[in-house]
Amino acid sequence: MAVRIPKHYLPPQDAGQAPHDGLRKGLGRPGGQRLQSHEHRGAMSRGKELLFACMACMVVGAILAGSLLLLEGTLRMLDLLHPPNDSYFTWGYPIHTNTLGFRERAVTIPKPPGTFRIMVLGDSLTWGVGLPVGHRYTALLEERLKGVLQGREIEVLNFSIPSGPTLQERDILVAAAPSVDPDLVVVGFSINDPQPRSQDYAVEQQRYDWLYLSIRQLHRLHLEKTARFLYLKVDQLLPEVGLVPQWPEALDRTYDTSSPEWQAFTQALVDIVQVTRVRQLPTPVFIPLLSFSGDYGKPDELLKMVLKWSRQAEEAARAAGFAAVSLEEDFIAEGYRSRWVNSWDTHPDAQCHEVYARRLAEVIAPMLQDARR
Repeated sequence: MAVRIPKHYLPPQDAGQAPHDGLRKGLGRPGGQRLQSHEHRGAMSRGKELLFACMACMVVGAILAGSLLLLEGTLRMLDLLHPPNDSYFTWGYPIHTNTLGFRERAVTIPKPPGTFRIMVLGDSLTWGVGLPVGHRYTALLEERLKGVLQGREIEVLNFSIPSGPTLQERDILVAAAPSVDPDLVVVGFSINDPQPRSQDYAVEQQRYDWLYLSIRQLHRLHLEKTARFLYLKVDQLLPEVGLVPQWPEALDRTYDTSSPEWQAFTQALVDIVQVTRVRQLPTPVFIPLLSFSGDYGKPDELLKMVLKWSRQAEEAARAAGFAAVSLEEDFIAEGYRSRWVNSWDTHPDAQCHEVYARRLAEVIAPMLQDARR
């Protein structure tokens, strides 16, 4: 028996269209519209998320840029609170170099007849960070020798370079000796001289080269103060959290007699002695320039390390053919003392340089008297 469907249940039919097709298409059309609407809303949502992410990045970037600019401005303002310390000044004292590129008066070439010329090699301690040239031990030594040997023309010339290792000091002597024509060579030793890299260098730092490189990029944005500030803070932070060793531990590796750094250092000492012998000069003088605050009579752990390194260097210098000068007794006699050149810099102060000059004069004056005879 046929079942009749009421007409009000059937959708309108186009001419020539089967009832079944009309029902199927009519019922399917609303579902397709809902799917297209859902896809449209999804695309709009993703666009909003992307726009929000871009805006968030811009806000974070603006905050970061503003913070860096604020830090740079603050650091520059703080720099105004202490004397200038840059390529032109060392803590307020002007830096002048001669035609040879050293922080020293003009050197007469060829050497004037009758002049006894002493050539002093060293790093920043000899260079005199934070001191005028007249307060450096080289200038004080010249005054003392002239006072002992009156009527004798004596020159003590400072050929030091900041951060220069003994390897570079040797190269300076080899290059300059033929024209400068020294009569005596003195090497002012600092504990980091066997290390051709920075004093706190450790191989573990190489894992963070990417971080140091990123900081250096700030120089391109003229954020020099910020770059230096962050560089120093990273240098402090990495050892504090145990990612790299503290600088005394790192430097102590250099004093391992089997390390390539120590072997290169001792070879440089031998080379310096060889240059003096070829030129038929007196025995060169080697002096470890003690500094650091504290009591050398009751040394803390750091001063114990400093004394150990200095003694080892003295022994190596004597073995190479130097006359080595020890400052231990002089510094022990001082008791506890702060030896910083100023409140911002740990280089040795003027009083340390006075001790260096006095001890050197005690060793060198007899050499000059013997040469005079």
